[in-house]
Amino acid sequence: MDEEYEYEIPKMKPRIGFILSVIAGILIILSAVMVLYLGVDPSLLEAEEMQETLQELAEGFNMTTSEVIDLTSSMYLGMGIFGVVSGVLILLGGALAYYRDFRVGGGVIVLVFSILSLFGGGGLFLGLILGILGGALILLNR
Repeated sequence: MDEEYEYEIPKMKPRIGFILSVIAGILIILSAVMVLYLGVDPSLLEAEEMQETLQELAEGFNMTTSEVIDLTSSMYLGMGIFGVVSGVLILLGGALAYYRDFRVGGGVIVLVFSILSLFGGGGLFLGLILGILGGALILLNR
């Protein structure tokens, strides 16, 4: 009567890590869109409150005020695009970990792009923290 019973241990999905990474990705995308808007609409940089700062920057870098506005606008545009791409990749990494059992790769994607999202707005810092926690929990399979 030595029958061998075989049973499969059910695979646990990293639910909490997935939820945190989705929230982080959404926050990072939203903050990146706000940064992107500053790059698309440079008239916001020409506000009366900014004139003194723009003139000081222009004098410090030996540039005209319009060149400083163009440079700043281009910087915001690049940061916004990078933030949106980071947020989308965080969502993708979380989805890969949850739906495709690509846990390690998805967790690493979430961790890396959460940290890199700091250059694109960081999700108002909350997205950065939630992304790091979500990526770590995905790697721990929680």
